[in-house]
Amino acid sequence: PAMIQPTCRHPRPRAFSLTELLVALVVVSILSTAIAAMLQGAARSSSAVTSMVSAQWEIETALRRIMLETRFCTALSNPNSTTPGTTLALTSQADANNGNLSYTITYSQITAADGTNQLQENDPRYGNSLLIHNLQTLDFHLQNAGNPLILVITITAGKSPNTVTRTLSLVPRNL
Repeated sequence: PAMIQPTCRHPRPRAFSLTELLVALVVVSILSTAIAAMLQGAARSSSAVTSMVSAQWEIETALRRIMLETRFCTALSNPNSTTPGTTLALTSQADANNGNLSYTITYSQITAADGTNQLQENDPRYGNSLLIHNLQTLDFHLQNAGNPLILVITITAGKSPNTVTRTLSLVPRNL
């Protein structure tokens, strides 16, 4: 006798159709593009803020150094008029630690090998120091040629369009 096998039908698991897979792929692509655009915008914003903070820090540090030397200088040879220039030259106060010698200190705009402008300090005691990278504009001039002598310094630095500008008016105490 032939044996009859009971038939047990289990429903076959349903697979995704090609259309469903394509729709899911399009949705994932759209979401990935949106997330990438947001991340790219955040990276650009972060880079701009970092550039501006760096430029601001360099300018503030340079102005503090210039202010310290200028306030106590015994002579100011450049600028000598109200005409704007890119060089500041002064004679330091006598240095008790170096045989009471005075030194000529200059701050000037130089062009680096990569073509960018920079602010350099030259102090015979310490050599050359690079104070500001990516210098955009530099202006040293006298507000007036009489007493009190007022030196005006304007510095703009940073990578365009994220530049920072600072202006300082300064009265040398020993002049």
